[in-house]
Amino acid sequence: MEEEYSRIWERIGEIEDEILRRETTALSIGVRELCFIERECEELVQRFNNQMRRKELFQSPPKSSITNLSRSEIRDELKMAQRKLFEQMILPSVVEVEDLGPFFNQDSMDFALRIKQCLKDSRQMQRNLESRIRRKMKKFGSEKRFVVKTPEDEIVKGFPEVELKWMFGDKEVVVPKAIGLHLHHGWKKWREEAKADLKRHLLEDVDFGKHYVAQRQERILLDRDRVVAKTWYNEERSRWEMDPMAVPYAVSKKLVEHARIRHDWAVMYIALKGDDKEYFVDIKEFDMLYENFGGFDGLYMKMLACGIRTAVQLMYIPFSELDFRQQFLLTIRLAHRCLTGLWKTKFVSYGKDWVYQKIRNINDDIMMVIVFPLIEYIIPYPVRMQLGMAWPEEIGQTVASTWYLKWQSEAEMNFKSRKTDDFKWFVWFLIRSAIYGYILYHAFRFLRRKVPGVLGYGPIRKDPNMRKLRRVKGYFNYRLRRIKRKKKAGIDPIRTAFDGMKRVKNPPIPLKNFASIESMREEINEVVAFLQNPGAFQEMGARAPRGVLIVGERGTGKTSLALAIAAEARVPVVNVEAQQLEAGLWVGQSASNVRELFQTARDLAPVIIFVEDFDLFAGVRGKFIHTKKQDHEAFINQLLVELDGFEKQDGVVLMATTRNIKQIDEALQRPGRMDRVFHLQRPTQAERERILQIAAKETMDEELIDMVDWK
Repeated sequence: MEEEYSRIWERIGEIEDEILRRETTALSIGVRELCFIERECEELVQRFNNQMRRKELFQSPPKSSITNLSRSEIRDELKMAQRKLFEQMILPSVVEVEDLGPFFNQDSMDFALRIKQCLKDSRQMQRNLESRIRRKMKKFGSEKRFVVKTPEDEIVKGFPEVELKWMFGDKEVVVPKAIGLHLHHGWKKWREEAKADLKRHLLEDVDFGKHYVAQRQERILLDRDRVVAKTWYNEERSRWEMDPMAVPYAVSKKLVEHARIRHDWAVMYIALKGDDKEYFVDIKEFDMLYENFGGFDGLYMKMLACGIRTAVQLMYIPFSELDFRQQFLLTIRLAHRCLTGLWKTKFVSYGKDWVYQKIRNINDDIMMVIVFPLIEYIIPYPVRMQLGMAWPEEIGQTVASTWYLKWQSEAEMNFKSRKTDDFKWFVWFLIRSAIYGYILYHAFRFLRRKVPGVLGYGPIRKDPNMRKLRRVKGYFNYRLRRIKRKKKAGIDPIRTAFDGMKRVKNPPIPLKNFASIESMREEINEVVAFLQNPGAFQEMGARAPRGVLIVGERGTGKTSLALAIAAEARVPVVNVEAQQLEAGLWVGQSASNVRELFQTARDLAPVIIFVEDFDLFAGVRGKFIHTKKQDHEAFINQLLVELDGFEKQDGVVLMATTRNIKQIDEALQRPGRMDRVFHLQRPTQAERERILQIAAKETMDEELIDMVDWK
């Protein structure tokens, strides 16, 4: 079979070559005829011009020529244009002809021969590729090549009417273009060789390595400055924002550390490498600007291709915060999705199709053996003809196609395809009919007994609506009792805070590597010394630090500085949130929480009480909406009492962070309270170089770090 197929395939190739040669011959003959016609036209035009010139000599004085070119120059231009036209028309087909004829010069002939050689090499590479695929795919079955014709009703624009299929068993093979693979692998090999050469030059030539690293560093800093120039701080929203036009540039230059996408807000937060700030980007605005370039979806795919860590955050709502209707709808929808997925599985679909086919076969057998003959026996033929339940038996009779006749025809075809005349088939028919009738009888009996009761009438006299109402009412009472019990019991916020107390061993940034704190180094060391030995301060009579306030913009390292101080002093940290100290169900609860917080901290001293965003619950009294409450003033008074010197604080330091010191009550900033204020500014040029040098130790090789001039 394979030899016959190969012989037929070779014969097809010979026929195609013969057709191509004949087309070339016909084309050459046509070109000669066109040249002859062109010469005749030129002679006719020349004769006509001579006649017109004679007339002009006798009738009017001679006029100036339209062009300044001579006749020989015009003839040369026409010959050159004719030769170019022939090259464009005949060159694609002339590569298959040995004799190129007198119409082409040597350059065109060399170009045609090069094209011919390239096509020959490409065909040889394609044959080698197909032979390798054939050797690898033989294990799946015998080789088959056949032509598939597309039906006429499925042909669309650009879709071929016939398609060549190449299969090995049940595996279909799509043969790629060998020349395309050759070019792709050649490009990959060149890229690997270029990388290896660059690495070798960096290791061998020290000056070249220094120059290369300096150039790369300068380029990275320049690209980063260009991106940072497109950012600004929005004081109204208290956040850093970035121009959407700068986002693709930052992604292409690999300056993005990670990205965080919030689908519910339609925003994205981008963090640049070497920067702790997150920049706000509006996704809707980005889609409007880059609508013709794929929009945000294209940017997301590019970030994934560049290996940028991207987190997609959806809106999280606890199930307990939903009302009863939302909980019910969510449960029903999840159950529907699970049942739909289970219904579409392979095993359930197979079982469903098998049961459906068996039921259909039993129905068709019963209808053909019992029901249809019984109907024909009871109802007369004329009545069945009028009702559309019988086929015409005479020439003049006509009947329209009805659902009954269609059903009868399909059942008859299915019945005849399975029926046999042996005795075994009739026995199995009686057994299946008996089982089928037994199941249907009990199913209808169950429905007849239960459906009236479910619908509210019938033998069951109880009202099902009242029973449902009692169930819903009981569920609502259970939920209400549960909510009241939780509110009554409450949650101890101070115990929760001290349960999460931890000792910082490995801070994000050690205190010795912290930048922009040189002017505050002495005060920081004083706080660390007090935490390490609180008794020494009391013996000397020195004023111990009671509270520390760290002020700075977002991303300047306020939290990192607090953790670094705790790690240097080797004391535990208690992280207290604003929600744990806010007003409770009764008046004075927040003040009680503050008193319990400091009392527990004195028992566990030395310890640091760390509070983030201190201005949220320690704001100026009576100035903001949340500070006009009576309970807030009691909270501030209790905090002042704890920070004052009426009771000694053995190793307890309140350390808080804020972005705006003006929003904090002035009474808390007076001497003896939170009078130690550390202002964190943006790092200077020298500090940036130091940060870059420390960060480079974790990412760059030690050999390359020494080559970099960090000044």
